[in-house]
Amino acid sequence: IGEIDIISIKENTIYFSEVKNWTSKFSSPLESFTNKKINKMRKLAEIFFSKYTEYDKKYLVSFSLIEINSGSVN
Repeated sequence: IGEIDIISIKENTIYFSEVKNWTSKFSSPLESFTNKKINKMRKLAEIFFSKYTEYDKKYLVSFSLIEINSGSVN
C-alpha cells in the first residue's frame, strides 16, 4: 500500500511524517499533500497500530509534511 517516511514520538504524540524534496519554483510540496495522500497515510497508520499494539491508544496522532526546498527545511 505504501510507506510512511518518518514515524516519531515526542511526549504523548506519535507523528507520521511525509518528506518532500522540492525544486519547482511554480508549486510547493504542500500542493502534493492531497486528501488522497492523507487518507493513505491514515490507512498506513492503522496498519502500524494493528501491528504494534503497544502504541495503540497511548498517543495522540499527528500527520505532517516536512518540506525540503533549496537546501532548507520548513
